[in-house]
Amino acid sequence: MKQTVLILIGLLVAMLPACAQGDRQLIRQGNQLYRQGDYPQAELCYRKAIAAQPANGTAHYNLGCALQKQKKDQQALVQYKQAAKTISGPKRQSQAYYNMGTVLQGQKEYAKAMEAYKNALRMNPQNERARYNYVQCKRLLKQQQQQKKQQKQNRKNTKHSGFLIMITILIVRQTKKEMQKALILRLFCVILFVVVKKYK
Repeated sequence: MKQTVLILIGLLVAMLPACAQGDRQLIRQGNQLYRQGDYPQAELCYRKAIAAQPANGTAHYNLGCALQKQKKDQQALVQYKQAAKTISGPKRQSQAYYNMGTVLQGQKEYAKAMEAYKNALRMNPQNERARYNYVQCKRLLKQQQQQKKQQKQNRKNTKHSGFLIMITILIVRQTKKEMQKALILRLFCVILFVVVKKYK
């Protein structure tokens, strides 16, 4: 019984490097496909690598890159978040956060993108691209907020101008009615004057 348990443990330990080698090989294969621009096939290789070794941060990061190239931004965000948690080394974590920021910036979610860039800078203060994009997002967020404020003011003004137009129409209608009454009264007076003059 003890020998069987020891043999099983030995086999498991011997299989671990083989699994690790398998996910690394899949990542290399995915990287080659990625460089060739075959992003869907690269995605498959990275997914297989993650299935073989779920805690492989590099596979998550690379999968995020392949997904982002295919414009699958929401899925890419999930992978970048996972990579930031599991990838080793602050510079690599910084890159995962940076890529999260680029996805969010592309979706015009500037506040969230700024937070991702801040995290990238916390991991690697020398990440100049993250610093530049952070400043860009800050400016774009301010513009976005000003545009929303202006749109709100325009809607408010539209309501007021609609009310003013309605009042103007009512005044014009009232004025037309009064002009018609005055015209009828004048016409009546002219007819009366002609009749009175005729009988005088």
